[in-house]
Amino acid sequence: MLPITIIALAYLLGIFGGLYNFCIVPFCLLICIFFRKEKYFIIYLIFFLFGFLLTIYRLNLFDEKYVNGTVNITAQIVSNVIEKENMNSFIIKSSKGDKFVLYCNKNTNFEFGTKIVLNGTLSLPQKTRNRRWF
Repeated sequence: MLPITIIALAYLLGIFGGLYNFCIVPFCLLICIFFRKEKYFIIYLIFFLFGFLLTIYRLNLFDEKYVNGTVNITAQIVSNVIEKENMNSFIIKSSKGDKFVLYCNKNTNFEFGTKIVLNGTLSLPQKTRNRRWF
């Protein structure tokens, strides 16, 4: 039971290291020092590195998907109209598989499954803007 727990902790340390950009060397050294006499030592190190590298890969995948500048997106409406006081909103799915909320004027009405092309300029925020990190 204990090796499985240590494997899970090594994997979680790898995820936290990837999320918060911790230096990988001290954690590898800690695993090497504390568990060098264990028979599952290599497995601990592999799970730590797997969690770290997977997290780094996923973060880079999402961070580099859209960049500032001109954007041309082909999308399809995947919801019915959501009526608000001043505008209508729709959920759209881009050709890359991303979902967005499209806000339109009250007089604009799209059907479910309508394909649309969006052209415009995208400006991403610099950092998270409120205390809850949204």
